[in-house]
Amino acid sequence: MLRPVQSSMVHAVGYNRQTKVLEVVFNGGGVYFYVGVPRRVHHELMHAESMGRYLNAHIKDVYPCYRLKGEKGGPVLTEASSRPRRSQRPADRP
Repeated sequence: MLRPVQSSMVHAVGYNRQTKVLEVVFNGGGVYFYVGVPRRVHHELMHAESMGRYLNAHIKDVYPCYRLKGEKGGPVLTEASSRPRRSQRPADRP
């Protein structure tokens, strides 16, 4: 379930505990799904002083990411990042 948040960068955040997928809706309208995100990271994001800074430092380029794009036939997921470009911290690895 998406929850609206107070952030200059993020409009809403959702998290699925079973699949460990974090959904982020940005204020500019982009929708991204980050895969394999531990519950702790979601919790820290939701309580961060700055969601944008936390996303940039601990989620973007750390977890595989898919972008939701609207196409003629309906929404389509496209690969935004197939694998992390930065190393995950050992505690974040499965």
